[in-house]
Amino acid sequence: MSDQRGGRLDRAPTSDQISRMERSSAGAYGDSVIRSLACGLRLCPVVLAFGCASSTSVQDQISLVVPEGVTVDVTESTYAVFGRTIPDIWDSLNERGPAVDNRIVSGAHSWRLTWDMRLAHSGAQCRADGLEIVMGTEITVPDWRQRVGSDPEVQNHWEEFARRIRVHEEQHREYALEAVRDLREAILAVRAPDCETVRQRIESQTNLIMDRYNALNRAFDRRDILTWPPGG
Repeated sequence: MSDQRGGRLDRAPTSDQISRMERSSAGAYGDSVIRSLACGLRLCPVVLAFGCASSTSVQDQISLVVPEGVTVDVTESTYAVFGRTIPDIWDSLNERGPAVDNRIVSGAHSWRLTWDMRLAHSGAQCRADGLEIVMGTEITVPDWRQRVGSDPEVQNHWEEFARRIRVHEEQHREYALEAVRDLREAILAVRAPDCETVRQRIESQTNLIMDRYNALNRAFDRRDILTWPPGG
């Protein structure tokens, strides 16, 4: 029996100002990770490397409910999986899968978020103005290269396995879109007499929202566990 848990495959500012903020996060099947490095108002992005994978834009191939006022760039990456038997495919998944937090995983979702805005006074209140949000989201899934000549039962196992991975990672993407929607609403709702207080409240709200969705992703990973072969 193979079990994927914890991301591992196991067998068996002041006055009027311009602000730019960035967030990056990554989630893997079996474990979702949301990470950021805070540097004052600018939140530094975490750069993620998935190793050898092909990446393509699927912007026109899928239908997403995109939050109002948000631009989303959707891409998908694949990594090659070899072998014609269950053990060989298992070994290939462990050798070639993307690495998240120094662990090999079978599928992953990563997203990068940037937003630009002006903190400006309107009457006696400072607020965010001209908010523009851009989100990049990428799913990484396996691509089995040696289907030809394999046993039909193994092929059936793979179809279910690949389907489950994709459904799982797409759910993580939906959670990310929900987080962006909540973040936009929270930013636009902040008001204060001075812009420094607005800046601090926006940063606080950002951390609260990211923590909430981090917990949501972790709970989802605990519920949705995949095995290779499925049901094995």
